[in-house]
Amino acid sequence: MKLILLILGLILNISSCAEILCIYVLPVYSHMSVYNAVTMELLSRGHKITLISVDPRENERNNENVTLVDVSFIKAKYEDEMEKFLINPSDLLKNNPFLEIIIELFETNEFKNLLKIDKKFDLLLMQVFGFSPFNALAEHFNVPVVSITATDALSIEHENKGNVMNPVAHPDLLLEFPIARTFLERLQSITFWMTYKFVMMPALVKICDDVIDKYLPDTKNRDYYDLVKNVDLLLINAHPVMGFIRPILPNTIPLGFLHIYPPQPLPGILQEILDKNTNGVIFVSFGTVYKPNCFPNVVQKLLTACENLPYLFLFKYDGVLDDVPKNMIIQKWFPQSDLLAHNNIKLFITQGGQQSMEESILRRVPMLIMPISSDQRANAIRVEDRQIAKVLDIHKNDKINSDDIKNSILDLVNNKRYKTNIKSLAKLVEDVPMTSRDKAVWWIEYVIRNRGAKHFHYEQKDIPFYQYHYYDVIAFIGAVIMLIILFLIVFLRCIGKCFKSLTAYKLKIQ
Repeated sequence: MKLILLILGLILNISSCAEILCIYVLPVYSHMSVYNAVTMELLSRGHKITLISVDPRENERNNENVTLVDVSFIKAKYEDEMEKFLINPSDLLKNNPFLEIIIELFETNEFKNLLKIDKKFDLLLMQVFGFSPFNALAEHFNVPVVSITATDALSIEHENKGNVMNPVAHPDLLLEFPIARTFLERLQSITFWMTYKFVMMPALVKICDDVIDKYLPDTKNRDYYDLVKNVDLLLINAHPVMGFIRPILPNTIPLGFLHIYPPQPLPGILQEILDKNTNGVIFVSFGTVYKPNCFPNVVQKLLTACENLPYLFLFKYDGVLDDVPKNMIIQKWFPQSDLLAHNNIKLFITQGGQQSMEESILRRVPMLIMPISSDQRANAIRVEDRQIAKVLDIHKNDKINSDDIKNSILDLVNNKRYKTNIKSLAKLVEDVPMTSRDKAVWWIEYVIRNRGAKHFHYEQKDIPFYQYHYYDVIAFIGAVIMLIILFLIVFLRCIGKCFKSLTAYKLKIQ
């Protein structure tokens, strides 16, 4: 009987395997970790993947169920431009390498060959960043579409799905604050949103339309906004415990902490170093996008702050440093997530990237955040509000010195409040019926099983602005009230005139 059930299970599993086309084109290492986690989970369920990636991982390259369209040469070509752009990405039209990457991808022989292959796909799973001509591939391959982000989605993506879009309550991901608390922040958020929607987006849409016209000329429906409507689900890697809270519709699935797995054993030497430093180890990393040698003043202040502290510092740094403190070890790479899980790690000094903060939360390590880009400043405010981190915006504030860094480190390590709070937050993240990877894959398979999820679309999102906010009704009621008031004024004036005439007549006949 068990053998029969096993065979039936295998048959059902085989019959449910799907052919999925995945497109990941924004070359940011930490973001690719999120997409890789979803890809590997899909592969573990028996699905077959055709992967277009600018940064494929080894576990994707070496998997027999992955047909890889490797365009990693694009990443090397635009790496420096991506770093400059991501430091200040608020202007998506100025020096935006993402646009060039998309166009160059369409020009590659690998992508052109993909468009010609006679292969039946069941789903298009694609990374999204506010705009994308890849939406047109849904018609080309006749498949439903699921979009996925490595962070929260941009405001335009939320609006496209019908989610509440209020620039005061929910400033855009590219701005430096999570909530517009002051008048100047409200003004900045509204100005940015209006500029983005009515200036940037029309220009970006024109670029996307031109790409579709040139490379996918057989596409019948070329209107960008119609193509966006055809996206069945939006998966956003944003967890409520980190402050990503807003009204969303059923077609938007919040996830978060997607890329984090149970900790693995550390390399032998690193394990020994951590084990013997019982007084405490502090890990320093500014991520993979930004090279610390681009901001030497910050690094020098950090080195000065660390040299007299009673802790060992592990500094992820790709370069050569002079006058390195005796209590610091520098390497080009550390297994960050596994390292943070060690009991002797007391603090994580980070730039505030979302994936790094998620790892720190689940590993229960307080943070000292030195944000570099705008979204990292918003992330930093979110976790500082939860009292699991302190923020030193040393890249914007030259007045911050090594003593400020030193005092912040001592406070974070010695004040038990931060450790207690981050433990509580981690428990909230873990108290769920399924992991984020399981949740993401369940919804992806839901779309495959049902050949789409158009039944989740919110038709009322296309109601004109003045109708959605019932300005026409208000105007009508206001006009009616004004007419009534005007009628009463005219009526009362007539009554007054009649009364005066009657009074004058009575006086005359007397």
